[in-house]
Amino acid sequence: ISVIDEKWDGKNYYIKATISANTGETVKSIYALKKHRHLVKELDEAMAVAVAALKNIEDLNKDLASGRFGLSKKSKHIEYSKAVNTLMASNWFIKGYYDEKNGKFNEAVESYNNVIAELPDFKYIYYRRGIAYAMIDKYQHAIKDFEKAVALDPDLNTDDVYFYYARG
Repeated sequence: ISVIDEKWDGKNYYIKATISANTGETVKSIYALKKHRHLVKELDEAMAVAVAALKNIEDLNKDLASGRFGLSKKSKHIEYSKAVNTLMASNWFIKGYYDEKNGKFNEAVESYNNVIAELPDFKYIYYRRGIAYAMIDKYQHAIKDFEKAVALDPDLNTDDVYFYYARG
């Protein structure tokens, strides 16, 4: 980066600069982002599950506080518990993801197990746990999880699934 001009008018700061970049490194960075764009999708879906669960919890809280049960009060409490468990499962998914990214693969497996207990049909969970299993050399477990991930979503398009299939 080379600064050509800079100004401060008391409110805004302006800077004019030239930036040079290593083309090879830029291309590698773009490729890495493209290769791992599915990770963003997975986290977005986990966050969407969390937001939906939180909205459901808020609605149920209002219903319970107002005495509007529609269903029985017990049914509302059961629905509330399920929503709380779903919210916790999405938090476990995010924790497992960060454990995995920080090389804590055993912890990631445990977090993903907690998700599966509450959201057994969450399509990315078996894929993520499969990767964590593969990283701790539990290839047979990884293959089973990859098979389950593909069974839940036949269009799952991740290079890692096929890489670990071949490696296992």
